[in-house]
Amino acid sequence: MALDGVRVTKETFESMIAAKRPGDRVRLTVFRFDDLRTFEIGLGSRVDAPYRIVALMEATASQRKIYQSWLAGS
Repeated sequence: MALDGVRVTKETFESMIAAKRPGDRVRLTVFRFDDLRTFEIGLGSRVDAPYRIVALMEATASQRKIYQSWLAGS
């Protein structure tokens, strides 16, 4: 794999991408199944927003089933 034409490992990729800013464009080159491809990607920003999961007061039967399944870990 390469980032902006430079071969990277997991560690070097993480350090190189950390130096980029939201809005920057990077070229990502990957090799998979004998196929070499390069993609140009625009970087977005990371949002660290708090969240919480709450039950709907007027949930449908399907929504209740999904919620209960999620709580049970299945």
